[in-house]
Amino acid sequence: MFIRNLICLCCLTVCQLIPVSPSHQVFAESEIPTVMDGLANHIIDLHDSFAEKLNGASETSISHTVLSSLTQYETSAYEQAQLWRDSLKGNMESIKNQILAYDTTFNNLYEEIRQQVNPHDNQKLVQSLQTLQQDILNKKENIRVFITKIETLKETGATNSRQLQTDLAQINLCMDGYRTEINHLQDQLDKATSAKERERLADQMMEPSAKLYDKLEPLYNSVNTLIRNINGVNDGVLTIGWQISLVEMHTNWNSLDSTLTELIEQIKKAPNVSPAFISKRLDTIKDIWSMDIIAKLGSGANK
Repeated sequence: MFIRNLICLCCLTVCQLIPVSPSHQVFAESEIPTVMDGLANHIIDLHDSFAEKLNGASETSISHTVLSSLTQYETSAYEQAQLWRDSLKGNMESIKNQILAYDTTFNNLYEEIRQQVNPHDNQKLVQSLQTLQQDILNKKENIRVFITKIETLKETGATNSRQLQTDLAQINLCMDGYRTEINHLQDQLDKATSAKERERLADQMMEPSAKLYDKLEPLYNSVNTLIRNINGVNDGVLTIGWQISLVEMHTNWNSLDSTLTELIEQIKKAPNVSPAFISKRLDTIKDIWSMDIIAKLGSGANK
């Protein structure tokens, strides 16, 4: 169902080594989006020179099928990083701000609802509860849609990473072939006695050396770096620092919705239900909103 901000630019080493502990705050600590930004921007930066490295590698014995696969999955990773930077990051901030902004409306509705509790006529109370519930459903749907986008981002990233690792193994295999050729020529060079023979062998080593170190090694390093950044998005940030928090947030909204539904149905079935019972259920609704939703959003936002 969507990870790079997905962004001040962090260097690769910091991005890979920074510890990310499980968080119970939705859109949690400020450093998490910063790491995500760094990873996404690094993926975007790698894209600028990737085509040039592919062109260089095409002059070697590496399969054109591998080069085509690298083009496809690097482009996908680049597009996912752009999606985070240009859309998902702003979407996340918008959802957070909408929920925080609704807090005042929620509290006003809550106070009105408490004053509408009447042991003899709760029709207006039910209407107000239904209004509140519809607002909650709309906000919950925004959270659900965002989680879907993040999960899609993660799934696409996992696919890109797996295929790029397969392609990386093929690059390394090709590099090993050139290493073997160079080592063989080096052994001959070490045993050669005439200057002419040594010069001939040295000249023969130039081509495989150029293909290994000038053509394939830069591509290998770039793909390896790209994979680490993609895995950082999936494993180091979204899974631990975001995905759990967003799912927890969605769970809290479900709890709020179900509690409202139960209260509305109880009032409809028993119009003379005890005001004390209604007040207690309203307090539960208020606690879920204030402690399980707003407090976590607010504390995360204020860090």
